[in-house]
Amino acid sequence: MIWAAANPLEDTLFVDGNESSLLSFKYDPGRGQLTPFLPEMSVANPIFSPGGKWMAVVQRHNREFILWRARSDGSQWLQLTDPKLIMHHARFSPDGTRIVMMAKWPDQPWKVYWVSVDGGALHELNVPIASQADPNWMPDNQSILFGQPPRYFSEPDTPRAIFIYNVQTNSISKVRGSEGWFAPRISPDGRRLLALSIDQQKLAIYDFATLQWRVVLENSRDLVKLPFWSLDGKWAYVNIEHGRSDVVMRIRLPDGVPEQALSLGEMIDSPECWGWLLAPDGSMMISCHRNNNNIYALKYERADIQTNLDNCRELVTSCQPPPAQLCLPSPWPIRLWDRRPRT
Repeated sequence: MIWAAANPLEDTLFVDGNESSLLSFKYDPGRGQLTPFLPEMSVANPIFSPGGKWMAVVQRHNREFILWRARSDGSQWLQLTDPKLIMHHARFSPDGTRIVMMAKWPDQPWKVYWVSVDGGALHELNVPIASQADPNWMPDNQSILFGQPPRYFSEPDTPRAIFIYNVQTNSISKVRGSEGWFAPRISPDGRRLLALSIDQQKLAIYDFATLQWRVVLENSRDLVKLPFWSLDGKWAYVNIEHGRSDVVMRIRLPDGVPEQALSLGEMIDSPECWGWLLAPDGSMMISCHRNNNNIYALKYERADIQTNLDNCRELVTSCQPPPAQLCLPSPWPIRLWDRRPRT
């Protein structure tokens, strides 16, 4: 609820309610065409399995999140997570049998979990790192590359680094020279990774063969965020928070020549959008926040209002200090949300 106002002449209470939801789109760079993706659902950060057989999406409505797995044709929906688990994003393993995710329970730090594509128990990484983020599967299907959340997510004074955890051996190692970098993204061939500097002003590539880091983009004016790869690994994409008109840049590799791929603010009317990844057909997946404000008119009998106010006065006078709550008549209207995707 944002605000409430009463009209005593008509026994009416006006309430402004806000619902947070998500929008996703597919952008065809060849045609310059933007089309809605699963418009009947509030979803973001879609992912696709190698070969494109499966997809997974994060569905959100206000404070509830669900990770769904489905066929890419929109059939065989399966709920993988509890709505109370706050989801950020997920990734398929190279063999398409498991999904790793960045998520957190309320009042708990961000963690990395993995689950079978057929559902079942969530598996947590057994590592001594309190906050974990941005997981990726390595080519061996057994190792998970992950980093730590940015400063505004948690633990602003804790040093950041990037790690590799082996699910089979329960062992962990730190990527050489990764101190001060986060948001890793493994390349399509598994030989390199993209990462952001902790101040979000640099994008770099790390080569697992040479053990070398190389900065390919530096921007001291704007925030650099959410990197991703082209399907052939020849381009690195990154979102640039540029005032109210965020843009997606791409950097040609290996020479590092940058160019603008898309201006999100010019194409989509939303308070925040971001490019997420390239789908198997080469289209760019885009997600956005959407705030829905609705005004409700509630009518009550004066006797009900007086009874509720009397109860409220008794509660306030019996508590020291008085409770910080608003006494309003009930019942309140409830907007129902159907969590199940339409098939």
